[in-house]
Amino acid sequence: FELLGRVIPFVGISLSTYSPFTGAPRSIAAQYPQRIVFYLDDGYLRHDRAYRGMVRAKKRHFNWSTAGFDYAISPSARDWFRPAGYSGGSTSMLFTRTGRYAANLHISTESGVLPDSRMLNLIQLVAPIMAAAVDDLVRATILSPRDCRRRTWRRC
Repeated sequence: FELLGRVIPFVGISLSTYSPFTGAPRSIAAQYPQRIVFYLDDGYLRHDRAYRGMVRAKKRHFNWSTAGFDYAISPSARDWFRPAGYSGGSTSMLFTRTGRYAANLHISTESGVLPDSRMLNLIQLVAPIMAAAVDDLVRATILSPRDCRRRTWRRC
């Protein structure tokens, strides 16, 4: 997060992935209040109109300016992000070099126009590296050697 913070002036950030055992999303690193992390890992993924649209359209990212509607008055912004002090932000889906989905990177800013398209493109340039790091982290912290012997996770 420190390196991203040098080029993207974020005030909140989260990296979330899906548990290989339960399929449930969970943040593996976050600099948000806990209630925002819970929302990002649950209601946001299921109900946020811009996020659902990004997934359906197979886009890699969106920000408040490119959501296709006034995101600032969306339920997510109105009920969660703006009360927490965020006026802008983005979600980027991170994929490995082979095209496999690995994680979501959520960023919140104090500016309604950031992160801009240049910053989002930078995230996509480093996405395969971040995705590989997520895979390694999940493997190192969630999986036991027994899980790999049993082949309960296909990437052991």
